[in-house]
Amino acid sequence: MQPILIVGFQRSGTTLLRRLVSMHPDLKYNLMHETWKLNLVSTAHEAISTIHDGDSRIEAGEKIAYINPDPMMRYMARWRRFWPESLVIHIVRGLDAVIESNVRTFDKDPDMIKMQYSRAQESMYKADVYTIQYEALCQYPESELSRLYACIGSIPDKVYMDRVLHEQYPWGYNGRTMMGLKYRDHVGNGVGVIS
Repeated sequence: MQPILIVGFQRSGTTLLRRLVSMHPDLKYNLMHETWKLNLVSTAHEAISTIHDGDSRIEAGEKIAYINPDPMMRYMARWRRFWPESLVIHIVRGLDAVIESNVRTFDKDPDMIKMQYSRAQESMYKADVYTIQYEALCQYPESELSRLYACIGSIPDKVYMDRVLHEQYPWGYNGRTMMGLKYRDHVGNGVGVIS
């Protein structure tokens, strides 16, 4: 099995990208946030078992995706050791927007964010990754989503793509519950950011 990894600096759009990738019809499960556990294991089989807490539903050959919330992407080398051929998707957002969002949300020091951001981008330039721009994804969602889905494996039909981009209510697909980018939770908070 060659799982998919999503990486990106904190507040760069990893949550949005996770939702989009999770809705690809070829994936069996939603994305996991547990790649930090890779530090504790020594084999790919152990890694899958640890990430999923021994979930017996996981079968070899299934496409499963993970998200790495670590802004410095420290686990890339270990990930590549376990899954050298796996797809790694890197989302990049403009530095000013990343700084503003981190300061507003977490009250972080702008100079520290700038330094970490630069180091993270440098480390990713050396890696074999598929890069997607947050701003392009928001401005041209249909074309960017088509490119992303083609990279994962296949582009779903137009009806499915329209549901991903525009559906306001959850829908079922192959035993999974999908929530399009226009879906709003029970208190009226939008969970998608593409308008």
